[in-house]
Amino acid sequence: MPDGMASPVLYQGETMNKLFATLAAIAMLSGCAVEHTSSNVYRGMEALHGGQVEHASVVRVRAVIIQGSVTPGYGAFSGLAGIAGAIVGSVVGSQAIGGGRGRYVAAAIAGPVAGIVAQQVAERASNPSRQGYEIVVRTDLGRLVAITQDADQPFAPGDRVMLVSSGGAMRVTR
Repeated sequence: MPDGMASPVLYQGETMNKLFATLAAIAMLSGCAVEHTSSNVYRGMEALHGGQVEHASVVRVRAVIIQGSVTPGYGAFSGLAGIAGAIVGSVVGSQAIGGGRGRYVAAAIAGPVAGIVAQQVAERASNPSRQGYEIVVRTDLGRLVAITQDADQPFAPGDRVMLVSSGGAMRVTR
């Protein structure tokens, strides 16, 4: 082999390092896919669409933790992570364990297991927990409504607010 060219044969340690680097990169990329429940953030499909507005008064504000995403499977890269993990796991399994037919069995087991693990890691990384408020308001028409959203605007009982309904979502804002 000429100087400066890498050997096409990967050793077990090198293969494991490449697997870890690939899975870490996928998990970091999927962290960019956080879905917001802020009254200040609108999804593209909500922009330029009319909505309903009701005036209301805040009755109660309670701090809550918002876990994960509003939309199941929102982690955009979790599917890609699962596929990449399955491929890398199959390669590692076939190279790391024995020879002959044992390699095929190892690849068949390691691939799906690595795919499931990678998908779960990506899903959790893309849907972190965050601080939120459960805000109970009484509309001027007497309706009681509870809205849960990100804790990015302070509210207190007695505050006059607007209840904005748009695209199936409701938000409390000033």
